[in-house]
Amino acid sequence: MICHRANIHGPAVAKLLTINYLYTHGYLSRAQALENFNLLRGIFFWKIGTFRDGFQPEQLYGVLTSEFYSDIVTVKGVAAISDKDKLDGRVLTQVVNLIEHQFGHNCEVVLHDLSLPYDSTIIDIRNGHITGRRVGDCGSNLGLEVIRGTVKDGDMFNYFTTTRDGKILRSSSIYLKDGADNVRYSVCVNVDITESVKFETYLRNQNRYNIGSAESNPHDEEFHARNIQELTENMFERGVNYIGKPVEEMTKNDKMRLIEFLDRKGVFMITKAGEKTCEALGITRYTFYNLLDAVRKNGKAAPGGSTTEEEAT
Repeated sequence: MICHRANIHGPAVAKLLTINYLYTHGYLSRAQALENFNLLRGIFFWKIGTFRDGFQPEQLYGVLTSEFYSDIVTVKGVAAISDKDKLDGRVLTQVVNLIEHQFGHNCEVVLHDLSLPYDSTIIDIRNGHITGRRVGDCGSNLGLEVIRGTVKDGDMFNYFTTTRDGKILRSSSIYLKDGADNVRYSVCVNVDITESVKFETYLRNQNRYNIGSAESNPHDEEFHARNIQELTENMFERGVNYIGKPVEEMTKNDKMRLIEFLDRKGVFMITKAGEKTCEALGITRYTFYNLLDAVRKNGKAAPGGSTTEEEAT
C-alpha cells in the first residue's frame, strides 16, 4: 500500500523500506543503514538525482520516515557515503556537473561505481549519446584491467578511441580509491572531436603545410560497450586477433595463450565469461579450468603457436 502511494514498485523498494524500519527502530546503526542503502544504489537510481522509473526523490516523503530520509538519503537523492569512506558522492557529482557545463554537449562524462557488479557500474552519465550508453550499463575493458590488478595505475589522459559509429574521441580516465585503498570510483571524460578533426584535415589540405604526423597513442584500444555481452565478445575478438588465426585452426597452446590474454585483461571476472569461452573454443569446462590454472601458475602460456600438440577438447 505504501509502495502504491509513491508509485514505485519492485524488490529494491521492499529492501529500502526494510532498512528504513530497522534503522528507525534502532536495529541498525547509522553506519549499517548507510552501507545497506549504498548496496541498493545500482538497482535503485536511474542517475544521480532521479530514479530508474522516473519519479523524483521528493516523492519518498511519506514513504520513508523523516529521520531516515534526513540521515540516510540526501535532499538530491544521492546515495550517502559511510563515515569511514573518504570519498563523498556529492563531491563527485559536483565534479561531473562542472565538466558537463564547462565542455558542453560534445563531452560525455561518466561516473562509475566499481563496487557494483561490472555489468552495471555506470551510476551517472552526461551526454551519453556520444557512446550510446546510459546509467546501469557496464564499464569498459580498461576498468576491468584496473580491478583485476593487471594495471596498477589506471589513470590515463588524452588517449584516442573510435566508437562503433565512427566518432573520434579524446578521452581521459581517473580511478579513485576509498579509505581501505580499494579502487571505488572512476570518472571518465570522452570529448567528441570528430568535427574538429575533419576541420583540421580541411585546413591541412588547404594550407599544404605539413606539421608532422601525430604520435601514436598506446591507449587506443578502449571499447565503450553498451552491455557486458558486447564487452565480452569484443575482448574475445581481440584475443583471436592477438593469436593471429581463427579458432578452428588453433592448437592447444594457441588456446592456452588466448585464455592467458583474456585472463590478463580481466575478462574472467565477468559472470559466465568462462562458459562463453568454452563454447567459443569448443572445449569442456574441465579443460578450460586446467588451462586457466596452468596459465596462472606459470605466469603466461608458452610463446608462439606452431606447436603440433593435440587440440584441447
